[in-house]
Amino acid sequence: KTFLDLFGCLALLIFVGFLLHGAVVALTESIARSSISATGLSVPIWIPQSLWVFGIAMLFSSLLLQLVYSITLVLCSNYRRFSEIAGIPSTKELIQSETSKTG
Repeated sequence: KTFLDLFGCLALLIFVGFLLHGAVVALTESIARSSISATGLSVPIWIPQSLWVFGIAMLFSSLLLQLVYSITLVLCSNYRRFSEIAGIPSTKELIQSETSKTG
């Protein structure tokens, strides 16, 4: 289970890496072409795209930090904490979290 959880984290990181690369390419093309929106405001496209790239970069960074932390936990044989950080909760844990009262 631990190997599959690590593999899932790595696969998601790779996917977001490709997404980030495409977003950066789109942003640089918009800047190079001085693209503007088709609305009446004529906003330069690089403004919303830069926010989009920033958000994807933050997602990539947090996934990278999670993967490094998860690998560290596995190397230290702390599988319980790894399961809390990067694992999928069991059915029993899901039922318990849904039925517990918060007060």
